[in-house]
Amino acid sequence: MSVINLKKIMDKRGATTNEIAAFLFPDNGHPDKALRRVLREETELTASQISALASYFDIPINDLFEIDQWDCVNDNDTITLKKGDYTAQLNTVNMSTKIWHDKSLFHDRIIPQKSISLRDYIEELNNLTS
Repeated sequence: MSVINLKKIMDKRGATTNEIAAFLFPDNGHPDKALRRVLREETELTASQISALASYFDIPINDLFEIDQWDCVNDNDTITLKKGDYTAQLNTVNMSTKIWHDKSLFHDRIIPQKSISLRDYIEELNNLTS
């Protein structure tokens, strides 16, 4: 599931609760209470509020969401994927994969053992790390 961690975004961007409350709830008599309800996950932002928030912080809408996905960096013959405490390295020459949890190597084998799509490879990584 993907959610917006508004508190984390506000902290990262140095935004105060008062300014975000006033921005998101300009017509509300108690914008601070409305924002507290969002932060406590008692209610959700509307699509227009999410869009406005992305514009306010000058970031893509997708960057507001905490999506459980792998970040990828390509370096010559190695593709490094990171998600949370996990790091996976795919050697594109011999198709071997090493997976670490924190700094502990717990997997070193060839994935895939046959031709496989990138989507299926990521699904295999998810299965190995969940």
